Amino acid sequence: MVIGARADAAGLVANESPSRTEGSGTFRLATFNVRSGRAGGLESALRAMDALGVDIGLFQETKLTKGIYTRNSSGYSVLASDAPSAWSGGVALFYRENDLFEVEEQKLWGPNVLSFELQTGEDRYFIVGAYIAPSEISALADVDKAWAQCPKECKPMLIGDLNVNLREPRNERDVAVAE
Repeated sequence: MVIGARADAAGLVANESPSRTEGSGTFRLATFNVRSGRAGGLESALRAMDALGVDIGLFQETKLTKGIYTRNSSGYSVLASDAPSAWSGGVALFYRENDLFEVEEQKLWGPNVLSFELQTGEDRYFIVGAYIAPSEISALADVDKAWAQCPKECKPMLIGDLNVNLREPRNERDVAVAE
């Protein structure tokens, strides 16, 4: 299937989508609090992301434990952390194959923090995904550990649910998260 065309010295040449390292394009990234990935919640959230055309994202509050979760659904690959309990926390990375990007170097840093590298055209990002519960900040240590591992060639990005207004922190907890 011909997606686009490019011009060169010999004239107009049809081509397919640019490769991950050659070109650029668009894709959709999302974060979403699923409230629970248990009992079909993860699969339901993935169907919703598919319906919205999301290519890559992070779920928070998955509450998945003991490594029990769906690894592939609705065209997505999934990497989930073990939540601290079946009643709170947890994060999951989901993504689908796409010629415009590649997900690499996925790592779980704790029950509420993960990281991965995202190659898009010539750009490479180091993305830390986090869920920081409203009543505590213990995940900040895992965020700091992950953040410190950002390779020099990557642009850093923090995504997720920090449960804080970064522009106007309201209390000491919010200030600690914002810093």
